[in-house]
Amino acid sequence: MYATADDEFYVGTAMDKPKAIYTSRINQAIDYVIAHLDEAPSLEDISNAACFSSFHFHRIFSAITGETVRFYTNRLRLEKSTRLINYSANSITHIAHECGFSSSSTFSRSFKQHFGISPIEYKKGNVIKNSKICKELFPIDDYIIPLSAEQLREKFPVQVKEYSKRRVVFIRVIGSYQENRVLEAFTRMIKWAKQMN
Repeated sequence: MYATADDEFYVGTAMDKPKAIYTSRINQAIDYVIAHLDEAPSLEDISNAACFSSFHFHRIFSAITGETVRFYTNRLRLEKSTRLINYSANSITHIAHECGFSSSSTFSRSFKQHFGISPIEYKKGNVIKNSKICKELFPIDDYIIPLSAEQLREKFPVQVKEYSKRRVVFIRVIGSYQENRVLEAFTRMIKWAKQMN
């Protein structure tokens, strides 16, 4: 298992190390994509973030994630757009530009092709059926605690703390909507942590 973007925390056989290094570099590329969704990063920009040639990177990315770079990037941009449509008062055109689309018509076409409905239909409350975006298990009211703001502050006090710089270990889960993927990653992380002691 490879737990960070550095080579320091590698756990596994010598045969696994090349894959672990590739996975780490693909994680760097994914982080770059997430940080630049509003810019519609090019394949060259993304492959540079992973220190691969564009051709080599594209093959490795597809093998590790199961999606092409273009499909992955577009999917993230579209999923970001659904959040903005739901939780911001911005226009569809503004959201299109914020998600890296060159125009609202390009955005609308891509949105409809991916989700099966237009952004305007989605804004009006129509439901997306073919999405990997998490669906609510229960009505939203079931999650709300009927307490006043003062009661919430008393029962759930918030503290802001500053910590010194530290390394963070993570496993990027791809396809987390598939059954047990997150649990498997958590189990691998616990196994790795026990080996570090």
